[in-house]
Amino acid sequence: MLVSESTVGRILTKLRQAEKLPSKERLGYYARTGKLRTHKKRHTKKLRRKDLGMRINRPGDLVQIDGIEGYWLGKHYYIVNAIDYVSGKVVSRAISSKSSAKTADFLSSLSALMGFPLRLSRQTMVVNMQLGFMTWLLG
Repeated sequence: MLVSESTVGRILTKLRQAEKLPSKERLGYYARTGKLRTHKKRHTKKLRRKDLGMRINRPGDLVQIDGIEGYWLGKHYYIVNAIDYVSGKVVSRAISSKSSAKTADFLSSLSALMGFPLRLSRQTMVVNMQLGFMTWLLG
């Protein structure tokens, strides 16, 4: 007799409710041997900003940037949002295309729009790594 997966799930649920099986462990049916196996939960440490060595104290230390694509009256619009983590200040701008020139224009004017200098961005780190690699390669 072939038993479906949903039937096995219902049986396991009823056994847990009757406290004949432990409720904290995940059980699975191993079809080759016909036995139940427990699945151990893997705990992975979450990545936190403090673990990366980032100290966020002043406005401009951490700015989160995201983009949204919209379509209205037959035209595409792209909205770029920037949110400062410390001050909570939000800057949004609608751009007509998602070209790198339009986005670079927004990023270059971002510190003037926010009202304070941006201290460090991942883009700055990538550019510094590229420059270091090029000097090592040519040097």
